[in-house]
Amino acid sequence: MPTDEATFLSAWQQATNRVAGPREMAIAGGAAADDFAWIFMAGYQAAIRETFGWDLPRGWLAFAASEDRSGEKPPLTLSDGRLSGWKTWVAGSDSVSHLVTTAGRGPARQYFLVERAHVTMQRRPGSDRFLGALSQGMAQFDSCTTYGVLQPVDVAAFAAREARNVHLAYCAHVQAHVPELATQAQLLMDGEATADAVLALLQAHEQTLRSRPEHWQRDSRVISMYARG
Repeated sequence: MPTDEATFLSAWQQATNRVAGPREMAIAGGAAADDFAWIFMAGYQAAIRETFGWDLPRGWLAFAASEDRSGEKPPLTLSDGRLSGWKTWVAGSDSVSHLVTTAGRGPARQYFLVERAHVTMQRRPGSDRFLGALSQGMAQFDSCTTYGVLQPVDVAAFAAREARNVHLAYCAHVQAHVPELATQAQLLMDGEATADAVLALLQAHEQTLRSRPEHWQRDSRVISMYARG
């Protein structure tokens, strides 16, 4: 049975306590993970720091960028120094210490770091359909005035960094937990873990299983979805 979120957070904190950068964070977190939800979080945490800064707080962060397309929940805005509005996907919403978020459009877009305690969190409907072990929420900002301003490095590259770090975390997981594939996974970590090579590792991993763990089919696509290009 995979560990629950709080238990993995503790394991992740211990595993990544002394790492020197995002790549090492993805590898250490992935090696500690025992579920695709935690593999995702290991890579996701590394990608956030690669984009928004290595000196961010060392708890779990969420990059809260998604907004309600229906218009029912107003988007996040900054007015008179106050952040108000909604972000509709917060990964690890029960456990994050801070949210990295954004307000504005185009050249006026700004990025902020907000403590979890300064927002109201709701559980996202249908959040058990994918990565069900991971809490997933929606954040409401109500005239929030307590935040830091961030200067990210090439936010447009976040998706590519997320893909690379999640794949790296997955390879580290396989290297640590699947002896038959440890050498293959290590080679990918040492070289260039291309999407095709990681998918081949995922297929080989599935073939080693006597029976699929619960939710394998649902959650293993967190690896394949980054290979769509």
